[in-house]
Amino acid sequence: MTTRSDLKRFLVWTAISIVVVVVIAAIALFALRAHYASEREAAIAAIRANGEPLVREDISSTPRGSGEEPTQWLEEIGELVYGEPSSAELSECATELAALGAEGLRRDYWKSFALAEPDPPSPCRAAMLRRDLEARGELLRRALEVGRYSSVDSTAELRSVEPFKSLGPGANVRAAFAVANVLGRSAIDSAVRGESEICVERLRLAAHSTELFARAPSLIAFFARCAAISSTLHQLHAAALLLPRDVDLSPLDRWASLLDPRAELRRVLITERALGNSIFEQLRSSTSEEIPVFGDAPVSDALAKLRLDHDQSEYLRCMQIGIDAAKSWDFSFVERIAPPSSSEAVTCLILPRLNEPGPVADFLSATRDLVRATLIARRDGVEAARAWIAAQPDPCGTAGYFVRVETDGVLTMWSVGANGIDDGGVTGHTADPAKPLDIVARVRTP
Repeated sequence: MTTRSDLKRFLVWTAISIVVVVVIAAIALFALRAHYASEREAAIAAIRANGEPLVREDISSTPRGSGEEPTQWLEEIGELVYGEPSSAELSECATELAALGAEGLRRDYWKSFALAEPDPPSPCRAAMLRRDLEARGELLRRALEVGRYSSVDSTAELRSVEPFKSLGPGANVRAAFAVANVLGRSAIDSAVRGESEICVERLRLAAHSTELFARAPSLIAFFARCAAISSTLHQLHAAALLLPRDVDLSPLDRWASLLDPRAELRRVLITERALGNSIFEQLRSSTSEEIPVFGDAPVSDALAKLRLDHDQSEYLRCMQIGIDAAKSWDFSFVERIAPPSSSEAVTCLILPRLNEPGPVADFLSATRDLVRATLIARRDGVEAARAWIAAQPDPCGTAGYFVRVETDGVLTMWSVGANGIDDGGVTGHTADPAKPLDIVARVRTP
């Protein structure tokens, strides 16, 4: 039979046990918070020791140049609407329409402007290009104004953004690509028509348009700039095969020679980290209800800040892996970054896919080299181009580029591409669309 003294003893021991558990939990929580805070402070100290920007206010503005600020102009271009041209009524396309059908012809149309196509576009392709430009007449008219503008002052814009809203200029970057693309395609049309001076001027404007986001600190703008540069390089290659050899393309060769996607990626990853870290610092002054978590369970301010310390440490750790990979140019260990867990809610929302920018920069670097080799072949002949490209390292592989002269006299040059394998100068796509085959340029020289 339980006595009153037994009950009293039981209650005392229960109270003591609860106190001990609470004390142990408090000590563990304190130790865990100290650990996470220490990790966060160590990561921040390392960034400061390297002299790199920690938050977006630290990102230094570079001189914009003497042109006008293009944000409003790009927004207006982004609102333009145009339709897809049809080839059905083009007399030049009657034979190819019969053989390929409308969809097949439209698909093959783009091959006319690939690096791997050594011959000028057929009369059908040239007519389709002309109709395409007619459908985009207003876009071309506005794009020809690009010479008035310098790069977007995106650093100032990004300093004013709120957490979890767009970290980049959004529609502006799509408009910048549209400007570069339509100018380059107009340059090819001018070359087909024999208007060499107009062709070169529009290529120059297309190259200028790729600089609109040269100062941008975010990966969003970096990818858009890479797309615009790739488009312009492809159009430059196509125009070089069409223009008379006495037309001077050396200014465009100089523009291409200054492109350094790898260095630009390193810079952008560092500034992207500062933009993301700014979100954490801003959340630090928020209440627990304003700090994003996965799940509906309410948390105290102390637990929310504990999670935020760990979340921020994990974000800075992952970004540092990406930055180190860009510095050493070894992205193999980036693939092994574990995806953020549900306790790292902010990192889940803002951490970029760090395995994607490296291959994009490599593709662009290889395209740049192959187009420059095409310009050399056009200007100085096949042997000069072979000697130059043989001396360049292939950014996609572990050796140099591959070169051969076909039996019909076409000079074929290629990079191993994203899969890192020499496919013998075959371009296209494997079963994995993210792993294209070789990046190939072909030049027919006299």
